[in-house]
Amino acid sequence: MLKLLGTDWKYTGGVGTAKVVKIVNNMMSMGNVLVAAEAFALGVAAGVEPDKLYDVLSVSGGRSHHFTKRFPNAIKGDFSPGFKMELGEKDLALAVELGRTTRMPTPSASATRELYALALAEGYRGQDIVSLLAMYQNWAKPAQSGG
Repeated sequence: MLKLLGTDWKYTGGVGTAKVVKIVNNMMSMGNVLVAAEAFALGVAAGVEPDKLYDVLSVSGGRSHHFTKRFPNAIKGDFSPGFKMELGEKDLALAVELGRTTRMPTPSASATRELYALALAEGYRGQDIVSLLAMYQNWAKPAQSGG
């Protein structure tokens, strides 16, 4: 049955380990998108054309799966959900809770979750996680206009 659903399967260990792998993978993914959105918005605010910035970053060391998959749509202003902002925030909350239950601090995940929660509060609910870029671009507007 599993072979019908996919081709690349990994055994993670005992019961519950696959759930942990999913949580920490999504923790990494949400962090990657957040840093990429912040960096991309900074590059644009500093005067680099979005398409040119994407062309270079998409083949540079900081790229990620989500950057090359989601940012072309974001550059066009398309934030249609592939993975909704609220799901990203929920997964980060699960990672922070996993850290609490294992007594391991997760300061990066905690800060990332707070920024996703901020994006939700600022009206990005129902949009793709890459709409973080729009949030950062909105924050950059006062700086770009000299304010």
